[in-house]
Amino acid sequence: EISACLVGSEMCIRDSYYPLTVSQVRERLKKIERDHGRTPDDKARGIVKIDIDLLCYDGEVLKPQDWQRGDVCEGVAELASS
Repeated sequence: EISACLVGSEMCIRDSYYPLTVSQVRERLKKIERDHGRTPDDKARGIVKIDIDLLCYDGEVLKPQDWQRGDVCEGVAELASS
């Protein structure tokens, strides 16, 4: 079961089970970004059509610096209140 919420352009998924490795999940997220028009040079050009980050996996924080971002804090607060 997937519980999700959309906060601005952020999608948060929690309490989910994926029988995939962290590398496999990241590759699937990158494919979703590509399928929605993101190209490898977009970031360098300052273009953000879609950006999906895997912040934690199996209880391990993967991108601690991103947990300080306002949009992430907002999404986590919204999930905590639901």
